Amino acid sequence: LKLAMVSGRKDRQSIILVKEQIVEMRNISIIKLSVILIALSICTNLLYSQNQSIRLQSITVNDGLSQSHVNTIYEDSRGYMWFGTTDGLNRFDGHEFVVYKYDPDDYNSISDNFVRCIIEDQNKRLWIGTDAGGLNVLDMDTEKFRRVSFKNSTEKSIHNQQIWDLSIDSLSQLWVATWDGLYRIALDESTYSATFASNQTKQIRCLTITTNQQIWLGSEDDGLFKYIDSVIIHQPFGTGATDRRIYRLLNDESHGVWLGTREGLFHYNA
Repeated sequence: LKLAMVSGRKDRQSIILVKEQIVEMRNISIIKLSVILIALSICTNLLYSQNQSIRLQSITVNDGLSQSHVNTIYEDSRGYMWFGTTDGLNRFDGHEFVVYKYDPDDYNSISDNFVRCIIEDQNKRLWIGTDAGGLNVLDMDTEKFRRVSFKNSTEKSIHNQQIWDLSIDSLSQLWVATWDGLYRIALDESTYSATFASNQTKQIRCLTITTNQQIWLGSEDDGLFKYIDSVIIHQPFGTGATDRRIYRLLNDESHGVWLGTREGLFHYNA
């Protein structure tokens, strides 16, 4: 009888163990199945997104854009898109345009309709460089413009500078590339005056400031320059390149500088 009871207990324990093993196997199967379904879902989404065509929407003067020749595009901290054209500055909120143009009877209007470059500073002021009207500052709360005065090497004030590019460094200085040379503006000061930095090279088309705060300049005819301690140093690039005109500069995370030229794309290890 004792042997029968012991045998019965062993049989029940074996049955329980088998049941537990079956449950465990089911749980493992469910986990595996879930992983497979998740993987299939991810793959399906990836394939779907790859197969989706890119949607391009054309925005024209019929939608309110002041002019179809767009020179520069900028998105400010409030989410507005700004378009600088050859005939007006445009602000776009995703639905409609607000156009700013020069008004000879209003000194608080933008100084020139030909807009080349736009940048925003830490105080949410918008700086707008124009082709023949110099540099403007837009107070986005009042929507009024102020015009920046430039003083050249002889301390003579110039108001009609041709502005080509703008960039802000870590010291809150705005650097201005002009056809007359390089200027800078201290953004933490209340005055709106640009100080002459250097005229060692003129006709500066573009500039960029690297992550280690080196200032690089691209010129119309003389190639690439680096601004160091108030001195502009020529930087040769591109063996065999005959056209030295630089249209655009862009820095990367490794302090390198990319050059967009008429003869192709160049990378300079800064």
